[in-house]
Amino acid sequence: MDQDYTDFAEEDDTRLIQAHRALNQGDDALALELAEDYLADFPLNVDALNLCAVAAGNVGDGAKALALYGKALLLDPDNGAMHYNFGMLLQQMELREAALWHLQRALELQPDFPEIYLSLGNLLDEAGRPAEALPLFTEALRRAAPNVADVYFSQGCALNRLERFAEALDCFDRVLRLQPRSAPAWNGRGYALSGLGKENQALKSFRQAARLAPEMAGFRFNCGLSLCRMGQDDAALRQFDLAWERGRDFWPALWEKILLLIRLGRLEEAGAALSAVKKGAAKRCEWHFCLGLLRAAGEDWPAALAALDRCLALEPDALYAQKEKGRVLMALGRLEEALRCFDAVLQLAEGDPQVDYHRACVLARQGRPRLAIQALSRAADGDPGFLQAAAFDHAFDGVRNLPSFQRLFKMKKAEG
Repeated sequence: MDQDYTDFAEEDDTRLIQAHRALNQGDDALALELAEDYLADFPLNVDALNLCAVAAGNVGDGAKALALYGKALLLDPDNGAMHYNFGMLLQQMELREAALWHLQRALELQPDFPEIYLSLGNLLDEAGRPAEALPLFTEALRRAAPNVADVYFSQGCALNRLERFAEALDCFDRVLRLQPRSAPAWNGRGYALSGLGKENQALKSFRQAARLAPEMAGFRFNCGLSLCRMGQDDAALRQFDLAWERGRDFWPALWEKILLLIRLGRLEEAGAALSAVKKGAAKRCEWHFCLGLLRAAGEDWPAALAALDRCLALEPDALYAQKEKGRVLMALGRLEEALRCFDAVLQLAEGDPQVDYHRACVLARQGRPRLAIQALSRAADGDPGFLQAAAFDHAFDGVRNLPSFQRLFKMKKAEG
């Protein structure tokens, strides 16, 4: 929360006045030194403790700042500004639950400050709770937040996460009317347009973001994803390469490149890209996942299974690897194990037509037609294309001529 710390200074004490002035001018190291000197004589002065904590946090001494805020709040537990400052520090340190408590307390104590609504909303959105964040952004705007563009930007990001893309687009357009060179806003706009199915316009927005901030690997990465969705595979690969060049630690660009090469059947190129980063990436679950896909594409099922098991050992909750492991186990004829993989995915994911389809394949091969048809029906509800796939998939050869199987086809056709 922006505030002029000189408002709290004791006018008869030059050191504290100087410390406030240094903090307001951005000289955090000097402010910290002056405040600590003052606290040596007046250790229970809440204003000095708060000032010292802010300065310590600004210079990166989080441990000292935490201790100072703790002491200050013991002396003045109803200080809203201090709860806010403490919450912001805790957020920076990724201590979200503690940050949330202090920001909520700050809001209770100082409900008229729009900055608190924005910060609390951002924290909730980062914690995966965008629906709870939205009313806070609305309230920040109602209370005339001075940083209106920031509020609209945060609101747009939350709406994108909730897949309310038309509303998100309106928010990002509002930001761009105020800040036409905001690369993050162009990027958020692209995401909203893509969600609305306007991929050509989305790509233009992503490219504008990349032009305005060429150092940001993520914007090039989004260009690549957009081009993938448009079927422009070679252009997408170039964008993934550019993203990787701009940030050698931006691993998603490399993984997407490798996955695309595998989908295109360019297995030697995918293998070379994996080998090139093996030394630095062999402890990453994604590296082993890509290796598993590569081996599966070459129908080396045992090697594929070993790679996927290594991926899951590194990240047990990686559902994408669990799904692929089930598919590999199907290919190996280990049907009961495959079924357990797919069941594990469905326990954690809400509706996955592809997994339902794979379960249907397994159950049909096991001679369990009733359960197979139930699973296939669920898959077709999510994606009608799976019903057409089942018409030719050899997994269903043993049940395709059953009356119940034929009824499913007739029923889905009538629904469609």
